[in-house]
Amino acid sequence: MTEEWRDIPEFPDYRVSSHGRVRSLFTGEIRKHQMSRLGYCRIGLYRDRRPVCRFIHRLVAAAFIGPCPDGLQTNHIDGDKTNNHIENLEYLTRHGNIRHSWKIGLRSPILGTSHGMSKLTEAQVLGIRSRYAWGAATQTALAQEYGVSQSRISYIVTRRNWKHI
Repeated sequence: MTEEWRDIPEFPDYRVSSHGRVRSLFTGEIRKHQMSRLGYCRIGLYRDRRPVCRFIHRLVAAAFIGPCPDGLQTNHIDGDKTNNHIENLEYLTRHGNIRHSWKIGLRSPILGTSHGMSKLTEAQVLGIRSRYAWGAATQTALAQEYGVSQSRISYIVTRRNWKHI
């Protein structure tokens, strides 16, 4: 696709390209971007002689798709936060954006002892299942022994929790 340039809404001294590049209208030079802590490309622009920092993907979307409607976010379709080509951008709700990140594998569940709220280890879970299966202990007794609720033990032995082991 050929690179197309458009004015940036709210920044009359700059243009943004369909490839995610930003150019100053005064000097004609392509502006350099920086990486944010979260891995997004951002750029410093001036408006009314004041510096303003903006994410490039939002500038591209605003120029080529239109203003972002209330309640929507700019989503990178391929999951690459540095790919700011217009074909890679769309507006989604926050929920849709999160669902998309799960679908393409950017997010994965935090399981087992890696989860910050975990009270049991994998070895303890295997022990609970084994002892309950052999009839060596009741769910209530196991709950008291491990300091968790009886319903938590029930979820463990029926594999509603700790499914991955």
